[in-house]
Amino acid sequence: MGDAGIDAILQFHFVFDEIGCISGYADVFEAIENEILLCFEHLGERFKFGGECEEQIKKALMKFARSDRKKIGISKILPRFTAQKITADLINAKFLITEKSSEQRAQKERKNDRLPRALRRYHITDKVHFSSNFARFWFRFIEPNLPALRLGEIGRVLSLIKADFNAYAGLGFEILSKELLAKYLYLEISQISSFW
Repeated sequence: MGDAGIDAILQFHFVFDEIGCISGYADVFEAIENEILLCFEHLGERFKFGGECEEQIKKALMKFARSDRKKIGISKILPRFTAQKITADLINAKFLITEKSSEQRAQKERKNDRLPRALRRYHITDKVHFSSNFARFWFRFIEPNLPALRLGEIGRVLSLIKADFNAYAGLGFEILSKELLAKYLYLEISQISSFW
């Protein structure tokens, strides 16, 4: 199996980790079209949260799927208390996983020094990850494009996915790399982090 084979396996994992064995497709985009885009109504049932906050939960998940994943990030689109409650509920339900920040607070060099305003105001926050790649894929590409899918614009949605797939796959690759490094260096995954 060459690099192309490994690349294809990783691409399938970044989308179909929760769905199970998907085979018989030339590439991941053909599988996405046939297994997700043509069956979006059926697959969407697993993301019905019910209750009065369903729309807010979906907004939050779409924000987490596209942004830097900081826990406080959804406070920009939802009221702070609602954002905190939704995040806590999703973490308790094991839909999201918390990644503790390994950043250190900026320190003054001398006792009477004053840190620049940007460093004084900067808050170190934890990040969240989706517990499955499929859920992250759904809320990054499918949920925001449900109106287009309902109108039958499958080709347009697929072209959006193709255009942004490498950026989407970057986080999945980073997480797999962390797991591999942790295994071969005999470290805890939490000891390996990235600063971009």
